[in-house]
Amino acid sequence: GIRDCLLSRGLGDVYKRQMEPVPAFYFPTDTSPMPGVSVRPQAVNLPSYAAAPAFTAQWAQFNGSTSYGASSGFGPVTAGQNGAMSVWLRNDQATWNSPTANALDLRIAAGTQRLILRTNTGGRMTLSLNNDGANPGAHSFYSAPGNVPFVVGQAYHILAAWTATGITVYVNGVLVYTATWTSHVLNGSVLTQLGVGGLATNSARWTGAIGHLWLDLNLPAPIDFSVAANREDFALAGVPVNVGPDGSLVNGTVPELYFDGAGAAWSNKGSAGNVTLTGTLTAATPAPSY
Repeated sequence: GIRDCLLSRGLGDVYKRQMEPVPAFYFPTDTSPMPGVSVRPQAVNLPSYAAAPAFTAQWAQFNGSTSYGASSGFGPVTAGQNGAMSVWLRNDQATWNSPTANALDLRIAAGTQRLILRTNTGGRMTLSLNNDGANPGAHSFYSAPGNVPFVVGQAYHILAAWTATGITVYVNGVLVYTATWTSHVLNGSVLTQLGVGGLATNSARWTGAIGHLWLDLNLPAPIDFSVAANREDFALAGVPVNVGPDGSLVNGTVPELYFDGAGAAWSNKGSAGNVTLTGTLTAATPAPSY
């Protein structure tokens, strides 16, 4: 019969396996056996996994007299060729650039090599990769193509990436600025001063919110923000994305700076360590989004 045929064709193992009792994956309280199998159903114990830590999009409120500053003793951090930055900002001054406010300042102890992100005239932001006006110098950009100015009281997400040959800047997921160069003067600079929410000297302070500040000055490979998936590592559907408690979910390495948290918990979780807070911070509301 069929059994002899299967055995004669070397399919005995298949036949035997078909005849073994098979536990039924029915509802555990069901007592009806699986058709053709003389066993009752068994409850299936699936492995349990720890819940992922909750992520909350949040930022800190700077009041114009509060900042993180270190005029010495920070890092040091030696900048490489490839770098990238992601930050959420809201400027709460009466007017955009009165006075000039600095969100970020990284510099060497003496000299011009620095990275500064600050407000500028005409509703612009400026990102300087050095402060002497030489190539690559300062790069000013608007909030959107067509020279749309930044406005006070509105949240913005700024993404920037630079390499040995140029820089790109995105605001709220849209390309707003590009530049090319043949030299990168920040490369090789040893940065020992840091200011967040103001200059490293605790002046020209920011009034408004800053959140999820991620900065890597030594990327193992450039980040191409023209690829949507790379931009979505930081912002998706207009809100911040979880990059991990230390910022390492982006590319598997911990960046030098990842300032995250709300109010008093807002501090650097990156590899370069923290700096002294002058004043107090409160949680900014509403949560960052665009």
